[in-house]
Order: sequence, then structure tokens, then C-alpha cells
Amino acid sequence: TAVAAGAKGIFLLKGTVDPYNEKCVRSTMSALCNIPIFEDVTLSEFYDFIKDNTIQTYVTSLENAKPYHTISYPKRTMIILGNEGNGVSREIIEMCDQAITIPMYGDIESLNVSIAAALCMYKVREQI
Repeated sequence: TAVAAGAKGIFLLKGTVDPYNEKCVRSTMSALCNIPIFEDVTLSEFYDFIKDNTIQTYVTSLENAKPYHTISYPKRTMIILGNEGNGVSREIIEMCDQAITIPMYGDIESLNVSIAAALCMYKVREQI
């Protein structure tokens, strides 16, 4: 999805699943070869990259969040998502510019992280 949406890279902080495990590779249909993946990034390296490159950051969260479809995204945008069980850490949420949420219209708590990522990336892509 990241490649199809025109994303320029993927950052995986320490503790993230191995993107080259069999399930990941199979599910991406080899798209992993078409996008830079930065693995085992520390929180401080991540923060420095964002600041050094003047990137606006949007984190998926349920707290103090605006609906993702109401935001005007700049060209230099990064969407930050957490895992489905724990979400994004408080430390990362606090470093981001804006929390965003995807409205749930049915009787369900959350979306699969890959679906949430796709919705957010395509919304950004529509605007740049």
C-alpha cells in the first residue's frame, strides 16, 4: 500500500516486526523492494530526522485527535501508526504535530493497522 500511495519510505522503530519475515514479504507481493525501509531506528534518530527535514507529523490516536479526513496535509507529511494492540507510545504521540483518528461508523473499536495506514496515506496523497 505504501508504494501504491506514493510514500517515500518506511521507518520501523526498535521492537517492530521484521519486515522481511515470510508473512510480510508474501503480503506485500515484493513491494518491499520498491521503497526504502529504515529499521531499528531509535526514538532520538527518528526525532532528529523529522526535525532536520521539516516534516509535519500526524499520529493515529483516540485522544485529542481530529478526524483524518478534515486535515490539510502539507507535502512533507509523515503518518505514524502503532500496532493494533498497544497503539503508539505516549512518548511518540507527544513529539507529533497532530493526532488524527479514523471515525468508526459501525460497532467496532478499531481497524487493522494496514487498513488504517492505507486510508491515511491515500488521504495525504489526494492533497499533494
